[in-house]
Amino acid sequence: MVLYGLAESVLKRTYELLTNAGSVTPDDVCRAVSRPLGDRETKAVLGRLYAEGYIGAERDLVTGDSAPAPAVINATEKGLARLRPRPPFPRQTGLD
Repeated sequence: MVLYGLAESVLKRTYELLTNAGSVTPDDVCRAVSRPLGDRETKAVLGRLYAEGYIGAERDLVTGDSAPAPAVINATEKGLARLRPRPPFPRQTGLD
């Protein structure tokens, strides 16, 4: 899945919250991305991120008009790997 726009922002903010809190809910993420509590679009993005393995579920999933999303979110290796800084491409020296 290619992440861009709201999905990329939601993923980054979710992991920022996870580093500072023991548990994170969809409403916490809504606040962090300046969306209203219970925002359907944000919850849909969380559902997609969960389905793709970028975030995990600590407890039951919440269903609604969008894909099931975690009621309490936790980190996954895939999500952590996505947000790790990537080394820059090696510079070409012309000596190769």
